[in-house]
Amino acid sequence: MGQPLAIRRETVNGAALVLHAERCASLALDGSWSPFATSLSLAASRRALASGNKDKSAGGLPLANAPSPHPALFRLKRAPGLGHDGIMRLHPIPAAFAPLLFLLPSCVGAPDQAQRPAPRQVPPRAAPAPAPASAPAPLEWQYRPATPGNWTYRQEGQGSAALFTSPAAGPLLTLRCDPAAGRISLLRAGAGQVAMTLRTSYGAVNWPAAASPSGTIATRAASDAALDQIAYSRGRFAVEVQGLDTLIIPAWAEVGRVIEDCRR
Repeated sequence: MGQPLAIRRETVNGAALVLHAERCASLALDGSWSPFATSLSLAASRRALASGNKDKSAGGLPLANAPSPHPALFRLKRAPGLGHDGIMRLHPIPAAFAPLLFLLPSCVGAPDQAQRPAPRQVPPRAAPAPAPASAPAPLEWQYRPATPGNWTYRQEGQGSAALFTSPAAGPLLTLRCDPAAGRISLLRAGAGQVAMTLRTSYGAVNWPAAASPSGTIATRAASDAALDQIAYSRGRFAVEVQGLDTLIIPAWAEVGRVIEDCRR
């Protein structure tokens, strides 16, 4: 411990005190550390007390009974290693330096922390365009609406004919028997490709066709089994000619009658 740097004589509650300021290389204060600390030493001169050298203006109290000038900030403690010279030291309690202790962390820089990069904002992804609705699959011919119209039967010379007539468009399909030739013709109104497809509940058949002034005509022998399939198809049959609308025709008795006329 260093030598006293300054001595100042003061009177506190009648006791002659000598405040010694000593420079210390280091001082531990309740576990805290400071590179330089100033310890205030209070020396009560026994000789001054024995000789009655007291401050007349203050009235005096024995040092042992004198209250601490700042009881909340200082406490008296006999210095270790000293004899009975009455040297007493004032040791600050932690409350005295509490404000300084709060300031210490501000003197020490906060630990370096890696600065987190700002999260990159991802632009919102555009919702994919909905797939175009696929066109509904065409219905099978059996489930399509029937073509409006009715069958009529009539005698023509030695033969006969069955006509499917639409109220708006006239005859659409004519089934005619030529008994002399033993052949049956199927005439579709309207000009189309030279081929005809007939669909029944038994299956489909393709017949060659030819153009005529009245439309597209296909001719078959009266004994052709496909004619029986037309007559006995379940409820309806279809006639397709490329370039013309498909006809969904009811399989009425008129069809079978013409076929039977031609087979006699």
